[in-house]
Order: sequence, then C-alpha cells, then structure tokens
Amino acid sequence: MLFKKAIALCLAALLTAGCATYARAEDWESAAARYEPILRLFAEGMQGNEDVLLSEDFNDVCLRVGTSADLDPMELVGYDLLDLDGDGSPELLIGETTQAEASPEAPFLFDIWTLKGGAPVLATRGWERNRLYLTAEADGRWGLYNEGANSAFESIFQHGKLTGDAADWQEVLLYNAESASPWTLNEKAVSEKEANSLLENWQTRIFHPTLRPFAADDFRVTAGAPELRITVTDTGRRNSPDSRWENVLQVTVAAADGTVNQQFEYSSNELPGTSFRGAMARLEDVNGDGFRDLVLLTAQGAYNEFNVFCLWNPETNQFDPVLTGMAFSPETEVLTDGAPLELVNFSADAEGHLVSYGKDGAAYSTTALYSWDASGRAPELAWVFDVYNAGNGQIGDRLYQFSANEGRFVKLWDHAYPESWYYGDHFAFEDRNAGADAFINSRFRIMSVANTNWVNLRERDSKQSPSLMKLNAGTKVTVLREGCADGWTLVLAYFPEKNGAARTIGYIWHSYLK
Repeated sequence: MLFKKAIALCLAALLTAGCATYARAEDWESAAARYEPILRLFAEGMQGNEDVLLSEDFNDVCLRVGTSADLDPMELVGYDLLDLDGDGSPELLIGETTQAEASPEAPFLFDIWTLKGGAPVLATRGWERNRLYLTAEADGRWGLYNEGANSAFESIFQHGKLTGDAADWQEVLLYNAESASPWTLNEKAVSEKEANSLLENWQTRIFHPTLRPFAADDFRVTAGAPELRITVTDTGRRNSPDSRWENVLQVTVAAADGTVNQQFEYSSNELPGTSFRGAMARLEDVNGDGFRDLVLLTAQGAYNEFNVFCLWNPETNQFDPVLTGMAFSPETEVLTDGAPLELVNFSADAEGHLVSYGKDGAAYSTTALYSWDASGRAPELAWVFDVYNAGNGQIGDRLYQFSANEGRFVKLWDHAYPESWYYGDHFAFEDRNAGADAFINSRFRIMSVANTNWVNLRERDSKQSPSLMKLNAGTKVTVLREGCADGWTLVLAYFPEKNGAARTIGYIWHSYLK
C-alpha cells in the first residue's frame, strides 16, 4: 500500500535521537577506516570463504539467516556507523537490512564493534535466540536492548548502554516459568505488571537503523562509472534563528584519486559525525532515470529521516543544485514554492510518485506525493494525505489534490472520528488509507445508489453511526474501498451543485450499490 500501516497506538513520546559529542569529519573518516578489516571479513564470510567461517570474529548467523530465508546474505545483511556512547568515535553496526522485513522480529543487529586503542573489538553480539536492538534514550544517546532465551523455560530481557568497549546491561529482567516468583529484575522479584510495564517501555523505544547492504555499490552513479568520494564537512557557519536548518555544511565530490570535481553548500540540522556514516550523503536513484542521485541528510529522529536531493546530470557529469519544489502545511493550508525540497522517509511507489511519509508519534502521519514533470527532473506536488490529532480523543484525516505548477489545491475530504474507532478492531485506518490510495491512483469505480428510494451515507461503518446525508436512488458515488467491516463500502460522494462542488466521504451498506 502507498500509505504505510500505522503501528499499534501507544503513548510513547517521540524521542529525538542524536549524540552529545561531535567529532571532526576527518576523525570520523579515520575511525571508519579502522573497521575495514572487519567489513572485509564479513563480506568474505557471507560469500562462503571457509577460512573466515572458522574465525571467531565472524558471526556465522549472518550467513545462516540469509540462506534459511532463501535470500542473498549480501543483500540481507548490512552495516553502518553510529556513535553510540557520544565519545565522537563511531561504532560499527552489522545487522539485517530491510530485505528481512518478511521476518516478524526483524530487523535486528548481529554485532556491535567499537574501537579500543585504535583497533576494532567486539562489544556485543546477537543471534536468532539472542536478538539485539538499539533504543532511543531520553538523554539523546543510544541504548541497547536484548531479548534472549537461556533455556526452554527461561527468557532474558536486558537494557543498558555501551560503556567503554562492552555492553553494560544495567537492567536484567528474567522470566523463569518454573519459579514461584517467575519475574526478577536484577535478581529481585517483581510483579508481572511491573515486568510488562518495563518491557513496554523498552520495546516502544526500539530504533531500527537503515543499514547498507554489503552488496551495495555506494560510490558510483551507475555501473561502470568512475568511483566517487563524497564527504560532508561543517563550515562552522550557522543560519539565522528563523531558518528551518541550523548548520551550513559543505559537500565535496571527488574522484577516487582525490581530485575535486564539485563542491557546494547546503543547510542541515545535523552535523557530520553525529549520524550514520554515509547517511549524511548517500547515492540513490531518486527520479528513476538509471543514475544514482545525491541524497543529503537534513534531520533525523527516532521515527523520521529528512533529506534534500541533488540529481545527477549525465550531460555535465556533476550533480545539479539541491532540488526545490512546493511544500504544503495541512495545519495552516499554506502552500509555498521555491524552497529546497525536503522529504521525510522518502520512497518511490509503483506509479512513479516520489513519496514523503512523516510520522508524528504512533498515531499521526502526513504523506505527500510528488509527480515528475515531462523532463523527469522537476518534482510537482500532486497529493497530500494527512492523519492528524483532531482533539477530544478524535483522529482526523484529510486528502488534498494539487494542480501542477499552478499553486492551487482542492480538499477532497476532512473528517474526524473517535480514536477508539479509527484504530479499533475494525481496522478503519487501513480501509481509509487504502481508500485514499485507490483515489490517488485511479483504482476506483463509479457505482450508483440502487435497490431503494434513498440510503443514508453513514459517518462510520455502522447503522448506529450518524447519517451525513441521504442519497437518492441513482446518485453516483466513487467507490474507494469495498468489504469494510464485513459489508460496508467506503465511498466519496460528489455534489457539484452544493457549496462549491462539495465532497463527502462516508459508508454505504454494500447491497444499496450497483
């Protein structure tokens, strides 16, 4: 589906993930180079090197989980660097990439390596029955969370931080099914309620880093192209307080021999050395032309990653300036143009849209879709679907359609519903997301009110729900989703003669449509 399913509604606050200590870019690059032997070891091990498979440094689960899932381990397993303890030197993370999403517990980390005396050492290790995760902590640093099994009847849950060159498990929660007091925390008995509360606290703060597959070719814009060296450094200059971005950074694009062929600046709320190495600047084909474009980080939190983009220009053999485009705020319904195009958790859908999907906690999100102009190099805002806090225990959703390059928009609907219904047992949020997706991508059909003189257009999928209006026999509606709540149909009704072409979204029992 175009709109990602909302996760279970929870009260966990959005935790901004960052590091307290900043490192100079050259320090970061120097530390990163020290991990090269470990990266080579894992790459060779996942390709079946028998000598590597016997090495204690190689975590053979990296090879095993790939082959058991019938996936290429070089695609399934990835790596990146993140400063976990805030000392300015990055740790090496090795774990499952998004290719592992088919596994219900995935993705988890296999290894965390750190530097001791300038050499890489293993800080902690995970495997199938000993799953290792990162957590976003309230102090702005990273935590560690581990779920394991000591035996068939004893499970272990641990939370802590990286201290020095090892994991420091500060809270150890044990469950022993054969004990009179099955739950213990740091060897002291606790109630089941206390244990579950603690587990929920840890699990809602789990953060899944975006790891780069070992198979990825990160430094070429296309197969066979020369290798590039891309670095991001801090200019030391800061933007004015009213700017969306605090820091002015410099991007340098050089050939493999160090010859600089392009240098420019962009603004970001991040600084080099405080996020994943490679996430400040990475290559990815954004507009689908076969050339990998430059993706630059502007902000990163526990849920969201913000980026701006420079398209590769095959005529100049350089990256174009940072893309600009339209931005829209559903809260103020203000449409602006000409600013750097900043997208959240961006992706491309099957219809060729450039998709921005930003989460505000577990319950709210904003999805913006951009279409490419005829040249394939200018994004145009086409749709925005917003799920928002309507207050008083209600969730609202609204859909906007935009006219390309005209600065105009139409609001297709804007309705609010009880939170208990929107995220309740009927999975109404899934139906409404699917309905918006169907309308945006023209996967709908037109039906008419039939088998009755008139029918109620219901606010929700229930006969006890308020009626929004009565629709006479023969009235045509746009069917967005059939089979809602075992027989209801989600429709968009359109009335060109009322209130400037009014539109209303609601539910009709299926037997009254044909």
